Amino acid sequence: MIGMYLALGIVGVPVFNGGAGWEYFSSWPLGFFTGFSLAAFIPTPSQHKHDLLYFGAIHAVIVALGVLVMFYHGGSASSPLKVVIELLPGAIIKSIIAWFIVIAINRYLQAKGRSL
Repeated sequence: MIGMYLALGIVGVPVFNGGAGWEYFSSWPLGFFTGFSLAAFIPTPSQHKHDLLYFGAIHAVIVALGVLVMFYHGGSASSPLKVVIELLPGAIIKSIIAWFIVIAINRYLQAKGRSL
């Protein structure tokens, strides 16, 4: 799914930045896209342990790689640090929401005799 999303954007389908395609993809946001792809390989927590830190780790990988590539393209630390400050509240909120959703789904499945 992640690969398909990125491939669509690369060929110009407007899934990110209005369809800017390869030129946009290969510039400063490349780190975010790479982090997005690598975060899919973070091992999931053991069954019945849905740790909030897991969701935080996903966002940390995405933001860290994104900021490194932004720094490389811009040569300045001020812009990437601004981006981290802007993204941090959303990343925390998304991590908390994801954590609650997984807990809710797991409780529902446990009531049905199954689990994640």
